[in-house]
Amino acid sequence: MSALAEVREALVHAADLRLIGLLFERPSESRRRHVAALASECADPSLRATADLVRDVDGASYDSVFAAGGPVSPREAAYLGRSDPARAMSQVKDLYEAFAYRPPEGEPVDHVAVETGFAAYLWLKEAYARAQGNAEAAEVTAAARNTFLQEHLAALAHGLAKRSEGAPAAGLVALVQALIARVGPAPTVEAGLDESEVDEDLSCGNCGQS
Repeated sequence: MSALAEVREALVHAADLRLIGLLFERPSESRRRHVAALASECADPSLRATADLVRDVDGASYDSVFAAGGPVSPREAAYLGRSDPARAMSQVKDLYEAFAYRPPEGEPVDHVAVETGFAAYLWLKEAYARAQGNAEAAEVTAAARNTFLQEHLAALAHGLAKRSEGAPAAGLVALVQALIARVGPAPTVEAGLDESEVDEDLSCGNCGQS
C-alpha cells in the first residue's frame, strides 16, 4: 500500500470511529450537528443509516438505556468481571496522557464515547505521522491503538453487545455492531461479561444530567 493510501485509510477509520463515538454521547444540539456533518461524508452506507437512526434519539430515550439503573452500562468498568477496575482505569488514563488526549468533561474516562473518541484520535495521529513521513511515530501510534482496542475497547464493545439486545433506543444494536466491526473480536480471555460482578453505580457516571 502506498503512503498516500495508508494516510487515506487511517483518515477513514478516524472519521468512522469519531462518528460512532459521537453517536454514543448524550444527545444535544451540538452533537446532532456534528453527527449530521460527519455522516454526510461517511462512505459506509450501513453506518450512515445507523447514524440516521441514532442521531435524533432524545435525552429521555438515551437515559432509559444508559443512565444509572438502565439496562446497558456504557462504561468499560462494568464489564471487567473479576479484573481490577482501578488498574484498568489507570491504564486508560496513562494512555490518554501519553498521547495528549483530552477527554470531554463530564464523562468517565471509560465511557464508550470517550474510549471510541480516543481510538479515532489515534487513527488521526497515525494519519498525520504518515503524511509527515514519520514512519516510527506512525508505528508507535498504531501499536498503542491496537493494544488499547484489544485490552479495553473490544471488551467494552462486546459487553455492550450482550446488554443492548432488545434495548429500546432505536439503532443501538446496529451502532454497537458498527463499533465491534472496527475493534475486532472479544478478548481471548473474556474478562468482562460476568453480570453478577457489575456494580450498578458504574452504569454511566452523570449520564442522567442534562
